[in-house]
Amino acid sequence: MGDLYKNNNKIGIADLPVDCKRFNRGLQLLLIPEDELPITIDSTTQDMYVPLLIFLIGPKEVFCAMSADLDHIRQVFEEADCLFTPEQIESAIERMAAEITEKLARKNPLVFAVMNGGLVFCGKLLTHLHFPLESSYLHATRYRNTTSGGELDWKVPPAQDLNDRSVLIIDDILDEGHTLAAIVDYCKKAGAQEVYTAVLVNKIHDRKFFPDQSCDFVGIECEDRYIFGYGMDYQGYWRNAPGIFALKGH
Repeated sequence: MGDLYKNNNKIGIADLPVDCKRFNRGLQLLLIPEDELPITIDSTTQDMYVPLLIFLIGPKEVFCAMSADLDHIRQVFEEADCLFTPEQIESAIERMAAEITEKLARKNPLVFAVMNGGLVFCGKLLTHLHFPLESSYLHATRYRNTTSGGELDWKVPPAQDLNDRSVLIIDDILDEGHTLAAIVDYCKKAGAQEVYTAVLVNKIHDRKFFPDQSCDFVGIECEDRYIFGYGMDYQGYWRNAPGIFALKGH
């Protein structure tokens, strides 16, 4: 990423009155008050200023999107610590499949992958479930950081009728668990007879949504670090990483 400028004066991100910052699809998004515009970015490869991409989202604030630094993305992977190899992960998935089979093989379950993180894990797991099931996906985020099922912002809601069904929700990780808890709550309120959860990774810490929160099926217990791979991402990248990796120093 190049340097930021305001009124031809070089500034740093830390100098901006940023209300929030998040990452999506490899873009760094900064929420900046409108009265701080215009902001430009000095290209590191061209001797010129180029405008930031601006998205108006309200009368007082905008999103400024900056392209991902692919050299940085590659460096993150090269320097990361491999916590679990593909062989260890596949062994965990096979064990989970046996546990799920014992519980759900005769219940005609409806299986949902939680997008986007659960995509890789769900695809791997499904090939080990040798019994009749329906598979689908859902995509939800919490609206304004609320936690109840009714406050989910559904990007893709469940398309199937959940009434009297056994439902299995498959996600990549149980971290703080807010969204997963809200999805389970939604499914129960939609009439599901029972709702099970399966995650590849349970991150060990004391910040869970509620005390002793857990999932019905867990592949790996992991230390409290910034991890990516097997569906989990770093700034939108490395969901495809061959293993589970931890960010260096985190």
